[in-house]
Amino acid sequence: MFNSFRNARANRAHSNNVSILITNWNGRKLLEDCLNSIMEKTDYPNFRVIVIDNGSTDDSVEMIRNKFPAVILIINKRNLGFAKASNQGIKYTFKMGAYYFLLLNNDTLITQKGWLKKLVESIAYSKTGILGCKILYPDGSPHQHLSNRKTEVNTVKGAMFLIKRKVVQEIGLLDEKFSPAYGEEGDYCWRARAAGFNVVYDPTVTIIHQGAATAEKVFNS
Repeated sequence: MFNSFRNARANRAHSNNVSILITNWNGRKLLEDCLNSIMEKTDYPNFRVIVIDNGSTDDSVEMIRNKFPAVILIINKRNLGFAKASNQGIKYTFKMGAYYFLLLNNDTLITQKGWLKKLVESIAYSKTGILGCKILYPDGSPHQHLSNRKTEVNTVKGAMFLIKRKVVQEIGLLDEKFSPAYGEEGDYCWRARAAGFNVVYDPTVTIIHQGAATAEKVFNS
């Protein structure tokens, strides 16, 4: 149970408030492209972008400060891994009143207008707690072979992972034992389903994922 946050005043959370949380480690160019795509394609009225930087040494932080001053920065001195950094973002924006937490990889590209509005509308159903979308490689091939229609699934890909506030309240944060990366999204989906939430795949929203570009740096370093 997420007792420390359950006591936050309910009126601070608005039903359409989305925090887009991006973990970054030495992914300056990928991150810049990702942020540009968000700013160009997002016409949703109530969202914020937070980048959790894991001790980058490639001027990622300076790039954000210079080119994206509206982006909120959480800066770590070292690479804490995906789960711990994502949890930092969730905790920070939970206190700010976020109702939805969208975990987005730094090597993704938003490709369609209205994407965030569609996601929020799709996850709004009472039992839906986690939502994923269609994820394609740059050549157009799919990351996973799922139904061409909206359907309930066991897990969704962590490259784009939308979580409802109620899920965080009920089951807490990502398990930080999955470090530096991989496995945390499957575990979180399993815990959410065990708590009575549905995990849903919605192919009406499509994003491009360049394919574990940052994770490869971690495992090959």
